[in-house]
Amino acid sequence: MRNKIFCLALLFCVLWQLPALAAPALPTEDLQHGVVRQAVDLQPTGENNKLVLKKGQMVQVEITTGPESGKTVEVYNAFSGQTQFDIPVHTGDKVLLSVEEFQGKRSYHISDYDRSLFQYVLLGLFVLSLVLLAGWVGVKSLGVIGITLYLLWAWLVPNLLLPGVNIYLLVIGFCIAAGAITLLFVSGWNLKSLAAFFGTLGGVLVAALLSWGAIDWLYLTGMETEEAVALKLHFAKQIDIHGILFAGMIIGALGAVIDVAVSVASAQWEMDKACPELSWQELFKSGMNVGKDIMGAMSNTLILAYLGTGLPLLLVVAAQPKLLVEKVINFNGVVTEFARAMTGSVGLIWAIPLTALASALLLRWRHRGD
Repeated sequence: MRNKIFCLALLFCVLWQLPALAAPALPTEDLQHGVVRQAVDLQPTGENNKLVLKKGQMVQVEITTGPESGKTVEVYNAFSGQTQFDIPVHTGDKVLLSVEEFQGKRSYHISDYDRSLFQYVLLGLFVLSLVLLAGWVGVKSLGVIGITLYLLWAWLVPNLLLPGVNIYLLVIGFCIAAGAITLLFVSGWNLKSLAAFFGTLGGVLVAALLSWGAIDWLYLTGMETEEAVALKLHFAKQIDIHGILFAGMIIGALGAVIDVAVSVASAQWEMDKACPELSWQELFKSGMNVGKDIMGAMSNTLILAYLGTGLPLLLVVAAQPKLLVEKVINFNGVVTEFARAMTGSVGLIWAIPLTALASALLLRWRHRGD
């Protein structure tokens, strides 16, 4: 009962902080919610072969929040011709309006689509499904997710931006903390959690060592995405972009490593309950047998997750059938995704025997003390 009260109190504290995490302050920009009432497409016009007006839209937006709620403003929504930056709107669309004031005059432009409503719907569906189908375990899982997100946002991210910080040690420390919290919530304070923690720690360290080596040996730049390029060139020039790539590799594999470690340790604990006379070697063998079944499925899950993320890159390659295989397999983007999948999978695989060994030894040690 005491553990349940503690978990509920901790979950309440985390949920209390979620609004601040979900909506970070924007000190230099005032954002208002609005609804598009009319959108008229405009075509470029020219004068003496000189472009006067870019292609875009004249949009009437009714503001729905803040002191100007109910007011309708006219906004020029310019298009750059780049799909990833343009925001074409239609009547009825919900948008975010950026409001700027200069010399007493207020100007408005469409900052983005307002996607918040359906995000809340998806979040609510996730929480409801987890609690209804998993009960108290689901509540504890929400607590784990909340604490992990809090650690990531409030501790890891700010420290990653500090100049001179050792990103590699920082990320390993985060993984240790997140793994320990997850196991304590899921399995409680016991030797089973300790065994799973040892397996998780070993798997993470294996993945970390391989990731560190892969970044160096494969000449990975860490600049394979637009976000990474923007981060390095504009927002945090001092940041170690290779360290950020390393962080992404390790954090991406952490969940799967914890999953297999808990599964193996739990299976061995149940085996020990049924057959307490088994030696540590027999317990280790039973753990490995369970781990072999998990190994293939979880490795495939991890690789499919990375393939799904890198699908546009695969399509770019497939759309150019004349590309040489040697060139394709040496593209920075292709090699980066390959390294993510392989390092995470190897760490996951090694977590299985390490957990099985730790669990078997701890179980025999416990019986020796009985």
